[in-house]
Amino acid sequence: IYTLSLHDALPILLLDVDDFMLGARPEDARRVKAHLTSKCQFGTWVVREGCFIGCHIRQLGDRVLIDQEKDILGNIRAVDLARGRRAHKSSRATSAETKAFTTLVYQLNWIAKETMPEVSGAASLLSSRLHLPTVEDVIEANRAANLVRSSGSQRITIWKLSPMRCTSRLSATAPVLAPPPRRRRRGLAIARH
Repeated sequence: IYTLSLHDALPILLLDVDDFMLGARPEDARRVKAHLTSKCQFGTWVVREGCFIGCHIRQLGDRVLIDQEKDILGNIRAVDLARGRRAHKSSRATSAETKAFTTLVYQLNWIAKETMPEVSGAASLLSSRLHLPTVEDVIEANRAANLVRSSGSQRITIWKLSPMRCTSRLSATAPVLAPPPRRRRRGLAIARH
């Protein structure tokens, strides 16, 4: 039985086919592991670093690092175009090119969702071309795939943060048309650049 306060966190167990990830305080993790290993047999039990649904996750003392380099390099491949096809940009893609294009676009969407949000624009635009892709669409998908492959080692960093020490600030980098407010509002600091 758990009683929650502002400083407590419940253990969380994420499951996906044959992978799982446990997030808990050390004392809770030991108790959950003892319970799970008494009920099931596990091939490996990795602590602080491992792969879960294609993401390599590494926990350090003050942060968590997440990347998909292994999954990207193993799965993301440019669509093969026959010699001379690049010159016919407005031509419709062949059935084999369309199938490979569709697979690549779905993979780009997955990568964009998981660890590379900067790819989401290209993935979204390419998704709109799934029904009738042209050679030019395939070329654009290949550019996006090459970008993803070249930057696959980039990581997302999640820093340890105490909610009790957080403050909120709003920063606008775009020009603001309205004049700034004359009186200061409570609880919100606005910085204009």
